[in-house]
Amino acid sequence: MSLKLMSLAGLVAFIGLAWAISLRRDKFPWRTVLAGMGLQTLIAAILIPDTAFGRAVYRIADQTAQNILAFAREGTHLVFGALSENKAMQETFGQPDALVLGVTICGTIILVAVISSLLYHLRILQKIVQGMAWVMQRVMRTSG
Repeated sequence: MSLKLMSLAGLVAFIGLAWAISLRRDKFPWRTVLAGMGLQTLIAAILIPDTAFGRAVYRIADQTAQNILAFAREGTHLVFGALSENKAMQETFGQPDALVLGVTICGTIILVAVISSLLYHLRILQKIVQGMAWVMQRVMRTSG
């Protein structure tokens, strides 16, 4: 069985299970479920990396993520010094995987939290959520 067919079978199985355990099967929100699946399929079709637009979106997202990780590495190095350097840790402990996980991911976690807080403070995050809610209200007829 191909992976795409298996994914489709899983999707149908989950929707069928949701319908089967529903207390009021006659009131099952088929329009909401099908509209949600359609919206998800539309977003996937737009962002498929096999198209020029999809490749451009993924290239921008990849470059942005790489830049954020590079900034986080620099901040981690500034705060923790040699603890964040793979070479220094190898020389000290003699193991190729001698990095301290908490130290290496700490900068990334803090940077993502700061970016999220900044976007929230500038009301950009709320606008993104409002836009997504507006689309879902129109397409799926949800309350938002």
